[in-house]
Amino acid sequence: MLLLLPACTSEADLEGSQPLVVTAEIASTSPSTRAIDATNYDKRIFEEGDEIQISDGSKSVDYKKDKTNGWVPTTTGSGLKVTTPASTFSASYPKGFTSILEEQDQSYENFWKSNKLEAKGTTNVKLTNNQVNFTFMPVASKITISINYKSSGSSTTKYKDVTATLTGGTTCGIRTGGSSSEVINMLRTSENVASDKHSFVCILYPGTWSFTLSVSRTPENSSTPESQEQTFTQPSYSFVAAKNYVYNFTSSDELILNKVEVEDFEAATDVPNDPVSAT
Repeated sequence: MLLLLPACTSEADLEGSQPLVVTAEIASTSPSTRAIDATNYDKRIFEEGDEIQISDGSKSVDYKKDKTNGWVPTTTGSGLKVTTPASTFSASYPKGFTSILEEQDQSYENFWKSNKLEAKGTTNVKLTNNQVNFTFMPVASKITISINYKSSGSSTTKYKDVTATLTGGTTCGIRTGGSSSEVINMLRTSENVASDKHSFVCILYPGTWSFTLSVSRTPENSSTPESQEQTFTQPSYSFVAAKNYVYNFTSSDELILNKVEVEDFEAATDVPNDPVSAT
């Protein structure tokens, strides 16, 4: 649910109701394009055709970014208006967000659909006369998994068709925040070829959770996956919104956790102590 907090302007600025003029950006320290590839799976800027949902507290209207980089209602004549200096607005992306998806491995689009962004409150919603600027922030957590398979002597151990799945503990609704175990299939961000390095990401509902990471892999010269999956159990820990928890593993027969780094979604932050440990 969107929280609506007041935005300020002056009585003298408004004469009757005025159409809402919208600008929108995503909070980021390193803007990039929306190209669908392994380096740009995070959405960092809005592109033509993107749609956001804006609410004035009584109704919600979908707006689309057009060719001129402006935002217009998707239905002609349905635009919101600024009626008083006390008018309040909030916005969310993607429009019609329902929940974090289980099948985030299916496409980058599923990852984007799971990664809800919001603009609300006086810090991220600036209203001047009838013009509003929204600065969107992530409302969920992100998990990043990096696996580096060890070499044996002069040969490098490579695996293909590697997949990664998170399974919440007995009462851990890692997708919806509920009290039942839920599953997330992680999105691959490394190239899907035989390699000694593999990486994955997923969006996680913020909260105090435990989960098990399960990794399936197929040896480079085999046509069938290994019968035994590799697993790592994350003890109960509080995952917060807009943070990326980066797990770095080495592996031979077992997943060995080297460290966990906590970063902002876009900019790394220095966190000297690992928040979790291998069990």
